Amino acid sequence: MNVRELATRAAAEASRLRAKYGIGPSDAVCPFELADRIGLSVRLIALSSLEAIYAREPSPVILLSTERPAGRRRYSCAHEIGHHVFGHGTCLDQLFDDDPGAWSSDEFLAHRFAAGLLMPKIAVEAAFDRRGWSLKSPRPNEVYVVAQNFGVGYTTLIGHMECTLRCVLSSVATGLLKQKLTQLRSDLAGFQIDQDLLVVDDHWGERPIELEIGDVAVIPPSAGFTGACAIRKTKPRVHIAATISGSGSVALNNSRSIEIRVSRPRFTGLARYRYLEEPADAE
Repeated sequence: MNVRELATRAAAEASRLRAKYGIGPSDAVCPFELADRIGLSVRLIALSSLEAIYAREPSPVILLSTERPAGRRRYSCAHEIGHHVFGHGTCLDQLFDDDPGAWSSDEFLAHRFAAGLLMPKIAVEAAFDRRGWSLKSPRPNEVYVVAQNFGVGYTTLIGHMECTLRCVLSSVATGLLKQKLTQLRSDLAGFQIDQDLLVVDDHWGERPIELEIGDVAVIPPSAGFTGACAIRKTKPRVHIAATISGSGSVALNNSRSIEIRVSRPRFTGLARYRYLEEPADAE
């Protein structure tokens, strides 16, 4: 197969899998939960030189590096799901090369599958449209919000919009990539952010809000928060600060409640257990 045929096959399989598990065409996906539904065990471990590992035998398992940012871990998880659904053997994925031409056909297939699973074209278009934002000339803060909604990295979404969806020009992508994320996070929150920042608006979908202790999520001014895993603060902008592992919920202005989950930074173990409260947290 040539590159175009591989890309078409990857997108079709991602679409098929989303439909099989009842994921709407414009919905965001949690790849960890999808892996569980497929029957794939996902484990977080300390890997210094690898992104992830997929092993088919003796039972299918995905190993993800705790050394990578949250968005990267989700993308890697989706990538490894791709190896699984395409019947590939054991794969040790090193740090992703930004040049697709350097990848094997299996790696390219898994890469484009992950993009199609997490950021299908219709979902990206809908995310910008429902917020009234331009898809062709988005501002950095708008790209950041949409990327967090999908659970992927800022630069990952820009690269996808430029090279795969081709909805932004290279000049636009270059300008977006010049934005420093530390400054962007602080501007969005209204104060210095030392870890990760999510911006949860009324257009957030059904995907749970996933944080690590120390992360912050800006929420609408009238949104409520229930739970012991975070603290709701009103200044300088209404936000919740993740404090202990556990779960809670954010009630948005449109009468929807979104689950919020908080885990320890660099949690190691089975991914499905990363949000469980620990004895020390309950004291």
